[in-house]
Amino acid sequence: MEKMIKCPNCGYEHKVKDSAKAKTLFCSECNSFVDLVSNTSTQLYKNENMVVPPLSALRLGAIGNINGINYQIIGRIRYRDSFSFTCWDEWLLLSTTGQYLWLQEEDWEFVLMHKYTPANPFDPNAVGQDFVHIDGQKLEVEDNSQASLLFIEGELTWRAEPGETIKYIDAWKGEDTLYSCEWSEKEIMYFIGKDIPVKQIYAAFKLGTPPPEALEEDAPVGKRYDKFENSFQQWVSKKMKGPFFKYSLVLSALCAFFALFLLFFGIPIYSGNQTPVKDKEGYVIGPFNLTQVGRVHRVDTKVFLPNNTECYCDIEMLDSNKEEVLGWDKDYWHESGRDEDGYWEESDSNRVAYFVLKDPGEYYVSVTPENPSVDLSGSIVVSIKESVFHNGPLWTIAILAAIYPGFILIMYCLAHSKED
Repeated sequence: MEKMIKCPNCGYEHKVKDSAKAKTLFCSECNSFVDLVSNTSTQLYKNENMVVPPLSALRLGAIGNINGINYQIIGRIRYRDSFSFTCWDEWLLLSTTGQYLWLQEEDWEFVLMHKYTPANPFDPNAVGQDFVHIDGQKLEVEDNSQASLLFIEGELTWRAEPGETIKYIDAWKGEDTLYSCEWSEKEIMYFIGKDIPVKQIYAAFKLGTPPPEALEEDAPVGKRYDKFENSFQQWVSKKMKGPFFKYSLVLSALCAFFALFLLFFGIPIYSGNQTPVKDKEGYVIGPFNLTQVGRVHRVDTKVFLPNNTECYCDIEMLDSNKEEVLGWDKDYWHESGRDEDGYWEESDSNRVAYFVLKDPGEYYVSVTPENPSVDLSGSIVVSIKESVFHNGPLWTIAILAAIYPGFILIMYCLAHSKED
């Protein structure tokens, strides 16, 4: 029975279609929820329960003829899956004879549903991700997840608030019959519904012709979900679909791949753990006979330290007269321990250097610890390759190219997080 009800907060009069069963009403005039049972209201913050248009042309108050019965849309809920972030709308329909139907809208797909009680009600908490048994039928589970309520508009037959979470299970029988279960700490509801074409929905509510993307089975998914996002989410999604994001990501991946691929090139000259010779304050390994003049050479120096120790070293490439031709340095360290997550171990034991050979001959590698008292006699491993490719520039390009897509991905996660 229709009834005019004033919002307890602002006094605006609302026409409630079914005053006997309606329990929740959203007052768009003052952004308040009205508890129709206690006739109290809760005013929300400015950005709470932000009602945005649906993807289709359906609107609150629209009247449509379904199976020869006139129904009016009196309420709407938008849900968002807590894991996939996909959104869908559920429209509450009331007939002139007091019958309720739910019309689920997701990505131009519609399902007309009504409440029902299974012959053998099941515990949804015991259902897995594969199959569910409903009334003697073994149905494949399409979704077993949870969703948060983004906003509501109009009136509902139960108490609902934005932000609350429900769990749900969807299972299809064939291609057009959907069994669904929604539950929370308050209650559990079972639904059964039939798939209904978008053309039939538009005809029933006299909405004209559906847009082209609604009639295309392979319509771009990104285009379909645009209206389910706020302005910031749309901006981020647009950037992710843009060519600069894709090209930067591809460039970064290609450069990283080729940088790793180049590691396989080169002729090994020496690779081993030859015992270094103590020479003054440092340790010398060699000689190494290098002949490829004008070619790039790679030197790997590894220092393996005991647990929880650190050693800063000067490293030099020496010629046959033990004079320096190239020098670099490295802070080697090794740490491990145990915390609340269990055992952990971290180390930095390798230093790579590149140089172009100018004169053929015998060369040595010298490693000098900053602390002369540190014994590295059995801890140094040296390997040398000639005719290699220097992959440093590729790594630089890979990192720089990844900055933009990395930033956009972070923004996307923030924009679509559950706290948004």
